[in-house]
Amino acid sequence: MAREPLHVDPYRPGLILVGFGGETSRPALVRAAELAKGLHARLLVAHVALSLDKIALGALPSAGLPEAPIATPIAIPLDTPMPSPEESPQVAQVHELLGEAEIQYEVVAVTGDPAERLVDLATERKATLIVVGGDERGFLERLLEGSVATDVSRHAPCDVLVVRPPANAQ
Repeated sequence: MAREPLHVDPYRPGLILVGFGGETSRPALVRAAELAKGLHARLLVAHVALSLDKIALGALPSAGLPEAPIATPIAIPLDTPMPSPEESPQVAQVHELLGEAEIQYEVVAVTGDPAERLVDLATERKATLIVVGGDERGFLERLLEGSVATDVSRHAPCDVLVVRPPANAQ
């Protein structure tokens, strides 16, 4: 089955969804903003914070959390105040990066598995394209930790663009 080329009707702008988790996903955000401007599309920036059950199973280094073995539980007292995802520094960074861009954008902050939440948002909002950051991890690391880009591309209801980090970022 052939897919139609990415086209955005100016009378019915499309929606580009980009996952953003900080510096490592900055190239994806920049590329998504460029595409949104060029295609006259709206941009939905999703910051997905890991849910407590993911953190309790073992923090993954790729999530920007302290490194811990996969099966080691982390004790978090029940009365520990947890900041809301909307208050995260990543959301503030999005506004800083896109503040002067001449595009329509919205930032949503959600919790859960990043790949699942991006696919859910793309489905709910009828996204035209999902943009995610890629990384330079090896096969074994991706196998053990998983890959948001791979999981999104397998389950997305639309096309997925994986943006690799610049060569000098390695």
